[in-house]
Amino acid sequence: MTLTLVARKAEAKGVFTFFFQPFNQLNWKVGQHLAYRLPHPNPDNRGIKRYFSIASAPFEKKIMMTTRIEPKKGSSFKKALTSLIEGDTLEAEGPNGDFTLENPGQEFVFIAGGIGITPFRAMLLDLAHKKIPIKGTLLYASKTPRPVFHQELQGLSAKHSTFNLHSIVEPQRGTPKILQEFIPDFSKPQFYLSGPPAMMQAIESMLGELGVPSSQIKEDYFTGYPDA
Repeated sequence: MTLTLVARKAEAKGVFTFFFQPFNQLNWKVGQHLAYRLPHPNPDNRGIKRYFSIASAPFEKKIMMTTRIEPKKGSSFKKALTSLIEGDTLEAEGPNGDFTLENPGQEFVFIAGGIGITPFRAMLLDLAHKKIPIKGTLLYASKTPRPVFHQELQGLSAKHSTFNLHSIVEPQRGTPKILQEFIPDFSKPQFYLSGPPAMMQAIESMLGELGVPSSQIKEDYFTGYPDA
């Protein structure tokens, strides 16, 4: 499918959102991703294709691609992405992925690391738009006290008394003690993990030690993080 760049926005230090308009109507489930193809001169060994979660909910109509861009360490793909101007197009495949809400009314725990927050933004805004009670907790590990989508997430937390938002800011790390502090009951929620592989593997191991079965855990690994 063809996507047209219609806007861009700086979300936080080194993090940018690119807004794309699909040429044809596109239907997706929150939590899914697209595979983007961006041909460019002299691509590095990672090539011209990347996978990004769709950070927007379907009611927003546009595709949001939110990513971290390191000017000095970034890939040739990211450099080509930043050179796009409004009206430029690229090709995408999908949507694909099963990192989706199986039961929107179920209690959840979202655990995000860095740019792994993107699918959770889509999920939370979709629930709010559909007027489905947001019952759960978001634990967001980041490098700064005002992480990506901070204002939107704070707004949702203020409007929904059953939605709890907690930030874990470096040098603080997710530990079993931290998880127990923010999650009162590990037996009921469905756990969704999204972020860099090393962090997700550590969190999954902690949850196992705390008695959470693998059937209660869904994962969305951000391979190549953080300088993809």
